Amino acid sequence: MLVLSGCCEFCRVDAPTYVMDQDFKDYTLFPVGSYWIYSEDITKEYDSVYLYRQEVRMSDSYKIHSYKYEYFDQSLGSTFFNDTLSGGSAAERYYDTVYFSYAERYLSNFVVTNLQFFNKVAAGTTLDFSDDSQVKYTGELNSFVVGGIEYQNVRIFENRVLTDDRLPERIYYAKGIGVIRKELFNGQIWNLERHLINR
Repeated sequence: MLVLSGCCEFCRVDAPTYVMDQDFKDYTLFPVGSYWIYSEDITKEYDSVYLYRQEVRMSDSYKIHSYKYEYFDQSLGSTFFNDTLSGGSAAERYYDTVYFSYAERYLSNFVVTNLQFFNKVAAGTTLDFSDDSQVKYTGELNSFVVGGIEYQNVRIFENRVLTDDRLPERIYYAKGIGVIRKELFNGQIWNLERHLINR
């Protein structure tokens, strides 16, 4: 048991702690070494997205949110945009529900964050995360076909505010696979061609 002494007035050893549930991890958390290769719908150009760094930690957010939570941050390389995607998760409260969310940003435009996934809320729910972040959970499809391949348990999210136009306006997540389709603010549509989950 950890005993804290000389703790500041904001510290709470009795703060509730939330860990990432399996449902959230099934859609967003994959081993380092995993990759996804996408092709653009019109030009047929390729983007290889490779996960090369990841850390899972426990936050000290009880100082702000009155609870602690498990989260991860990671780095992925994008060959088409020749940039690094920095991704991370967080726990937030929506009424009486604590849910987990995942967001990404490009290293070249680090101040702009694109929220892309959250769980434990009903289909049709729109969450306002900040003045420049409003995201709707459209719903879940039992199956969805991309590039002739049928994926199961596909969740769709819509960003309502244009941030970096290389980031998704609409994004499709398949359970156990991750992102299978990205419809970007710049009009490009990227479909998953092949992938490797590094078990």
